[in-house]
Amino acid sequence: MSKIGTFFSKSWFSASILLILVIFVYARIFALLLTSIYILGFILSYIPSISFKKRLIKLMNQYDKIEDLTVSRKFHREITIIQTYMYKLSKHQKHKKWLIVYLNKRYIFYSKNTVQEFLKLYGYGLHEKKILENLKRNINLKTRAEVKAIHDTLTNNKRLLEYKTPTLIENL
Repeated sequence: MSKIGTFFSKSWFSASILLILVIFVYARIFALLLTSIYILGFILSYIPSISFKKRLIKLMNQYDKIEDLTVSRKFHREITIIQTYMYKLSKHQKHKKWLIVYLNKRYIFYSKNTVQEFLKLYGYGLHEKKILENLKRNINLKTRAEVKAIHDTLTNNKRLLEYKTPTLIENL
């Protein structure tokens, strides 16, 4: 690709705004029409990504634990696309009830119930091995590395500090 083509592909937005401004000087009505078409195109290009993100979260919430590869199979989409969406979701999960963990070059989604169960067990003071044994029965947790990744992700998002351990008095 030539240098001009590379420059235009990197700065197409600025070039199109500049073109609309030049057209605006000579033909204002045409520039306004072109601008409205341009804005409409941007809006329409974001609608599929917003709806896909909602469908993705809805599908993942149906499972206690689901990996990106399984999600990719369910949506019949490439793994890289799913991983991109899961990466974006993981960056904005501080106040969400679910959790997305990155472990061994894979994204793993844990539902609200799984996170609550982990927090409950962690609140009781159990260590990784005991938490794994308890979660292995209900959820398909396989390794202590998963427990550690959940712990680290909750700590990084400052969600582990918020949880208060239930006391015997509260349970009575």
